[in-house]
Amino acid sequence: MPLTKRQFELGVDEEGEELMRRIYRLASSNPELAYSLEEIISMIRVEDSSTGENQIEKAVGVLVGIGAMEGREIGYNDYFAFLQEFDTGTWMSTKYINS
Repeated sequence: MPLTKRQFELGVDEEGEELMRRIYRLASSNPELAYSLEEIISMIRVEDSSTGENQIEKAVGVLVGIGAMEGREIGYNDYFAFLQEFDTGTWMSTKYINS
């Protein structure tokens, strides 16, 4: 199946994009929290145990790369938090869509 132009730009396929949506929903539903990568992996795998850790890590990396989430190293762990609202259909910041 062909990729959309945006999927191509992000470097994800349809499955990866859906994973991004699930992670984004988690982060945006609790914007006051930051999650370790292990916590994100655990929460996503509760929904779908077949999702691999590398797939989740890549999806988080894409979300950080586009500015939907922010990542920081704290102690010996990487933490990720909601950064700004995105349209999950286009993966464009709503800040730019609404201006």
